[in-house]
Amino acid sequence: MRRIIRNIRRGIFLLFFLQFSAKNVLADNSETIKRTTLDVAIPLYYEFSYNPNKPISDIKPIVIENRTNNHIYVKVANISIANDSQWKPTLIDSTSYTSEQWNNLTSVESEKNLALGIKAINSKNWLHGIENQVVWSTTEKELRRLGIVKLKKSVEVQPVFQSGSFPVKQVLSAYYSFEFGIYKPNL
Repeated sequence: MRRIIRNIRRGIFLLFFLQFSAKNVLADNSETIKRTTLDVAIPLYYEFSYNPNKPISDIKPIVIENRTNNHIYVKVANISIANDSQWKPTLIDSTSYTSEQWNNLTSVESEKNLALGIKAINSKNWLHGIENQVVWSTTEKELRRLGIVKLKKSVEVQPVFQSGSFPVKQVLSAYYSFEFGIYKPNL
């Protein structure tokens, strides 16, 4: 999946390959168990250019559409750098540096270190609101659930990252893996 990248003057070009898995395909409804098919639409391939001089909000969000007849949970299963990525920084915690320190990283430090995450965008389509606003590649597994999407509704998530400001003309390919499952309220 290599592409020739042209006209990148300043910034990082990121390719994200989205993967997902499904769990809990049986929903418990009162005293009977009803078979439910998990039906979620999400793009499998997503790309954008990142310019450290522009706000991250300029990046188009990823739409997750719940087509299931139940509420579903959305969890970030994994965030990693692809093996064939042209640029292979070390993924570190976003709190490794303060905002000022991130901005003042040397070009060598900037090229070595990167924090990748996914941000849930506020919407009335989250059943109980957002549980974890941002999930980073280093976030503990039990804190990776973004929230519960209402049945037959869509929500948006957006890639986020922390890096130093530098003119990188390399391509970063990364994997964002999601897990979806039927939401079962505590009875």
